[in-house]
Amino acid sequence: MPIPAEFQELVDPGQDGGWTTPPYQPEHWQRTQVFIESNEGHRLHVTDRPNRHRPGYFLQSGPDGWDLPRFDLKFEESPNLDGGYFRSVRATTREMALPVYIYGSDRRGVIDLKRQLFNAMNPKNGPVRIVAREANGSTRSITAYYVSGMEGNESRETSGFTWIKYVVVVRAMEPYWTSGAPESHAWFMNPERHWFLTNKKDHLNFIPIRVSDGLISSPRNEIPVDADVETWPVWEIYGPISGEIAFTNETSGKSLTFGPSFGLASENDRIVIDTRPGIKTITKQHYKSGEWLDDSKPNWWNRLGENPQLWPLVPGMNLVSVEGQGAVGVTTRIVCTYRKRYFSYAG
Repeated sequence: MPIPAEFQELVDPGQDGGWTTPPYQPEHWQRTQVFIESNEGHRLHVTDRPNRHRPGYFLQSGPDGWDLPRFDLKFEESPNLDGGYFRSVRATTREMALPVYIYGSDRRGVIDLKRQLFNAMNPKNGPVRIVAREANGSTRSITAYYVSGMEGNESRETSGFTWIKYVVVVRAMEPYWTSGAPESHAWFMNPERHWFLTNKKDHLNFIPIRVSDGLISSPRNEIPVDADVETWPVWEIYGPISGEIAFTNETSGKSLTFGPSFGLASENDRIVIDTRPGIKTITKQHYKSGEWLDDSKPNWWNRLGENPQLWPLVPGMNLVSVEGQGAVGVTTRIVCTYRKRYFSYAG
């Protein structure tokens, strides 16, 4: 794993002439910790450096496919001229290799450790999450399915009476690493013409909306996305609210609108707009008995306006506006939640 270091600029010594650099000062940084989480929630620590007194798993040198994913480039060859024409590009599924060393305190111990890993990696039980945690506490994860590598090789170089080595190959359908904790921004609306902020201490960053004379107007609110690729948010709209409303990402120029038939009667009603690829749902829910339950008619696709776009947040600063007309209440609020996506497990 790389060792981060503090950057030192060149220094002009003055009368002596020439340029020199101060002594290189590496930054103290502990090694990356890696975990494998099964679909049932069991976690295996694979950077534990096992020994006779503490058996376990160890990720050896040589992991492959952990940084930039492969890309599929679409192009056409020119029939007459040199070269060709670019058409499109997409990131493919990601194949990763994990060279895992298993050490048991005795024969029964190594067999039990193997079975735990087999059960965790079994693709019929679902995918696994590979989690990388840095010394500063930040985590990134990627979801993948086991492909090969644990068929078993009993040669002298790869196994012994109390140990065995595998090169586990997995494939991720989503090629990007995601941040460990989601980020949320919430707009609270108050019809009494003043800024309204919650005093609850949690992970949300609250951004107020000014409401005046029934007009919902929140131009150019900033949502920073410190990520490598676009991220797809989940929107939650809490009542009471009625009438047309539009969510616009002014940075990308895309907009999502609801028509005049849109409305939530009370604070116990909400709409969940999930823009993530492969999901794309708009669901009405009602709060009852301490939990949010789907409404009797939960699908609200027919309430959308013309040419709706379930747009993503792009890397960098996103200028997002929420505007519309209609009645709102003290509890009316909009929450935007997302997980940042990255090319690599670190950086």
